[in-house]
Amino acid sequence: DRGLEWMVTVLFSGALDNHGRWPEGWVMHQEHHHCSHGRLFPAEAAARLDEPTRKSRQPPETLIGLLDLFSGAKVLDFGAGTGFFAVPIAQHLRKLGANGKVWAVDSQPAMFDHLRAKLAGLDLAPIETLVGSTDELLQMEAGNIDRVLLANVLHEVPDRPKLYAALAHILAPQGLVLIVDWHPEGSTDHGPPKEHRLDPKSVGESLSQSGFNRIEISPCFSDHYSVRAIRS
Repeated sequence: DRGLEWMVTVLFSGALDNHGRWPEGWVMHQEHHHCSHGRLFPAEAAARLDEPTRKSRQPPETLIGLLDLFSGAKVLDFGAGTGFFAVPIAQHLRKLGANGKVWAVDSQPAMFDHLRAKLAGLDLAPIETLVGSTDELLQMEAGNIDRVLLANVLHEVPDRPKLYAALAHILAPQGLVLIVDWHPEGSTDHGPPKEHRLDPKSVGESLSQSGFNRIEISPCFSDHYSVRAIRS
């Protein structure tokens, strides 16, 4: 799963073995898309991010509902990977009106080859791809984004305070951030080991300290939590 799964949006399920577990010796630091032994995560494995059973485990419609989208909304998917969530979001925005837009952010440009391959024949809002991470968010126009999604990615971000500051920078006043990540008490049949998972209450407290309010923490999917927060 995102953010930051960098999931790849998602925990790079492409890195998991056939049982949905991390291969031995592979500890992902997905914000930079490399492993603890320094090897770049193979982009050819990215197709596994779109394996069929994932839609039943992590249905994009759930996150679309939590994002509370509206006509003309500008949405940023941080750690977008192959567009597992970004593409359905863009489709939904098109149904709402003509002026919405999605920014898909990921540190591996090869991931966007998989995203673009999905787009032919689809009726969707424009998707702009951005190669980068937190630093690139800080270079974006201030207050220009209405919704930010981080799916399965936050637990892999080494400097979360810097990321929260970047989110506050890009979000418009009253803009919403949605964080969805693996719950520490959830099953480890999929996703990262428990010691890599973040306590949702601590995530909410950190957001509150970073200029966000109206924090809402809820269960999400079977082994995740969601944190929604509004930029003050």
